[in-house]
Amino acid sequence: MYRLRLDFGPIYTRFQKRAVFADALFYEEVWFYDVKFEDDADFQHVYFDRDAIFTHSKFKKDFLLNESRIKIMNLGKVEFGSESSISVISLSGSYFDRLVKIRWNTLKDHLDLARNDEAVFLSLEKNFNELGLSEDADQCRIYYRSNSTRRGS
Repeated sequence: MYRLRLDFGPIYTRFQKRAVFADALFYEEVWFYDVKFEDDADFQHVYFDRDAIFTHSKFKKDFLLNESRIKIMNLGKVEFGSESSISVISLSGSYFDRLVKIRWNTLKDHLDLARNDEAVFLSLEKNFNELGLSEDADQCRIYYRSNSTRRGS
């Protein structure tokens, strides 16, 4: 449980091995600004009561947020994957009020249908609409419907 504001940036912070924050409770704003995650970033079952800032961060492997409660997560100018691999964002079972400063184009290649259920895509669509990004919402809905149909869902 973290009751103080945590700040992992803007100085250079890098997690070379799996970064495990699973089951953490963040009651104050937390900054992962310009952080490099070389391996999986495990934020499963995490509670973010205030803003979680990941602006300019780089996720070389998977960004795991399953079963997490997210108030506001700022994902502006994040990068996913590397030259040799594609990272996966896993939000299954998560509840988020708002994901800000991220566009569908940044997310679409990293949302694996096997790891993200329909509720994730409906929440993303709602998020984009609330941010006034109706084109992103439409693309998210079309992507899910066309790919889930092909999968036999």
